[in-house]
Amino acid sequence: MLTTNPLTASLNSTRTEAFTRSERGVSCRCLVQVSVAAMADQFADSANNVVIEEVNKGLNPGMIVLIVVATFLLLFFVGNYALYMYAQKTLPPRKKKPVSKKKLKKEKLKQGVSAPGE
Repeated sequence: MLTTNPLTASLNSTRTEAFTRSERGVSCRCLVQVSVAAMADQFADSANNVVIEEVNKGLNPGMIVLIVVATFLLLFFVGNYALYMYAQKTLPPRKKKPVSKKKLKKEKLKQGVSAPGE
């Protein structure tokens, strides 16, 4: 039994197609004869070559790395803040640096008070 492709059964063997083509700014209308049966067979054969993409279920490795790095950064900043708040509550205030005698003498001269021993 001879089977015919349903795409080619209702179509003529050749068809004239018109399209506009432009090269270097010049457009022309071209006529091309196309074998419809050959085109239909080509597309019918390629129906079996369809690529089916599978959807990944779960997380990809890049997402896992991103989540791990973000978690460590978050823990680092939260830990630093907790240590800072603890240090502010428990440590005594800083001692001021002692002012040198030379600086004391200059400040008193600026204010108009004579330094002792002069």
